[in-house]
Amino acid sequence: LSSFLPCNIPISFGFIIAAPTPFNTIFWQWINQTYNALMNYGNRNATSLYTTEDILKSYLVAVSSSIVVALSIRKAMSGYTKNLGGSKLIVANSVSSFFACATAGYLNAKIMRKTELEKGIDVFDAQGNTLGKSKAAANLAVNQTANSRFFLAVPIFVPSLMLYSIERARLMPRNYVARTLLEGLLISFELYCAVPFAIGVYP
Repeated sequence: LSSFLPCNIPISFGFIIAAPTPFNTIFWQWINQTYNALMNYGNRNATSLYTTEDILKSYLVAVSSSIVVALSIRKAMSGYTKNLGGSKLIVANSVSSFFACATAGYLNAKIMRKTELEKGIDVFDAQGNTLGKSKAAANLAVNQTANSRFFLAVPIFVPSLMLYSIERARLMPRNYVARTLLEGLLISFELYCAVPFAIGVYP
């Protein structure tokens, strides 16, 4: 999870700032879900063995399902967003990005770690002795991880609402570099808050 902040700053910037075209949606979802797949694999329970085939199948299903979800949400909102600009478009992008990222992140975690659900994970007694494998424990662990992906996506509203407020107050910098720097700083702040918020939901 130490990679979450530096890796997600450009990803979140792409989600919120890039025009909501089908190409941008597919590209940023692919980048995001590839990172999520790597993070989910890196944070898997190592007592459940994964084959290369398991990983490849899970990755392809996770990425393709997330792209379908994201495109469907973008399509549903396209009639509303096509005439928007400025901070209103950023707010609309954050709404569609939240639902797309949260749903896709949930699916990614469940799919990338399905081997644990099928084979179970090791459980231990108080002294650390292995008692055997448990599918119930794996189900609890994977579901909590998948649910936390919703909480990771919630703070995506912070930078968009702050940018909207700044624009309404007529304080938005006119200079492209200054405006981009402000957007980047707000996104960095959002991601900095997201990790402890999401990870702290479960003990």
